[in-house]
Amino acid sequence: MSKQFENLVFKNEPDETTPLSAENLNLIQSNINNILKNNFGGYDEKSIDNANYAVNDGIYFLEEDPDNVLPFSVNPIEPSWLIVVSRQGQNDVFQLAIKTNDVTNIWIRFGIILEINNEKTFSGFDWTKLESILNIKTGYVRETNIQIEDTGKKVYVKRISGKTLPNADVIALNTGISENVSMYKIEGMATNPESNNQTPIPYVRPSSAISVYYAKEENVIYIRTESDRSTNTYYIDFYFTYDD
Repeated sequence: MSKQFENLVFKNEPDETTPLSAENLNLIQSNINNILKNNFGGYDEKSIDNANYAVNDGIYFLEEDPDNVLPFSVNPIEPSWLIVVSRQGQNDVFQLAIKTNDVTNIWIRFGIILEINNEKTFSGFDWTKLESILNIKTGYVRETNIQIEDTGKKVYVKRISGKTLPNADVIALNTGISENVSMYKIEGMATNPESNNQTPIPYVRPSSAISVYYAKEENVIYIRTESDRSTNTYYIDFYFTYDD
């Protein structure tokens, strides 16, 4: 379902690596509008206050949610989106809820359309959260769907890759991030191109360990190998938060 939503939203515009982020709200809305127009004919675009009564194909805006139907709280200043799509000629429908000020907060539910007292209503499964679309690309900072519970800070990731690891030695990798940041975690992979064997980074086997360390003041990542890894290519995914 994540891949289907990616194709629906982005359609390879402007590129396949575009992440879900606040910067792309206009593109997301434009692509969804086009999808609905091209594939489902006319559609409604209006404000409602109960998602259970949104069963016709369209984009809806919720400024309030008095019956707590949505899986998140609604900000009356920034309405949340509700996208409704049904199969033509069928009675089943799905709803996609997106929190406007946090588009990584995406939920979906499937159901059917019931008609009670001449009024159509949604009936079906509970909301399920979709994982954010995250395409990590070397040299680029991407926003993840991770948020630190205590601080509310969002976690970002940048991939750093190279053609060779050291032979029982240390290499220093500058993160290339100009702002002050704090490490959340580091994970990566070393690959031997000849055998296609892969070793996770960090790796704790004593005789062939690969350790990794982030020096915050230098903004440098150090990788140490305990054996000859000079034939290995590698990548490091540096997860971090921006400092205040």
